[in-house]
Amino acid sequence: MQYRQLGRTGLGVSTVAMGCWPVSGLTSLDVNVDDSLATLRAALDAGINFLDTAWSYGISEQLIAQVLSERSADVVIATKGGLDRTSDGRQFHAASSVDLKRQCDGSLHRLRRESVELYYLHALDPAVSLAESAGAISELIQSGKVRSAGASNLSLAQLREFHAICPLTAIQPAYNMLQREIESEVLPWCRSEGISV
Repeated sequence: MQYRQLGRTGLGVSTVAMGCWPVSGLTSLDVNVDDSLATLRAALDAGINFLDTAWSYGISEQLIAQVLSERSADVVIATKGGLDRTSDGRQFHAASSVDLKRQCDGSLHRLRRESVELYYLHALDPAVSLAESAGAISELIQSGKVRSAGASNLSLAQLREFHAICPLTAIQPAYNMLQREIESEVLPWCRSEGISV
């Protein structure tokens, strides 16, 4: 496994991250706890030390905590706030300062950790200013609950606005063989600012 520095944090993360949405069963068929735990263990055994989860992924944070309680592993956990789910599973935006702090506390409780290395704004909340969301994550960093900030699903203009309030360590945009729009402006900006993608 190869490792790279996460932003300017000094943390080394595997070039392959383990996205933990599927182990929660939200988007995959026939998911069960035993297979999900086995998947997480196999990821760690393969040298993956970068686990990506979110408040809205539900059980994935508890599964991560269970696997990490079984072994001594030097991992970097990224989780996200700003999206939530109703009791029947419908997703909704919730990125006010109160929401983000509540979700972060909930994630830390489920992960059985006092802090997390990277905390993303999961998505822009149309009912909340981006400044409020960025300010809340900045306060979480100041409190010691979060080590660094990230943002998902934001435009370049929104990333710049967020970064001016709360310096970004990483972003998580749509990027694949068919969606390559970030190559023209977002990637060069991230390189110039020392922000991981």
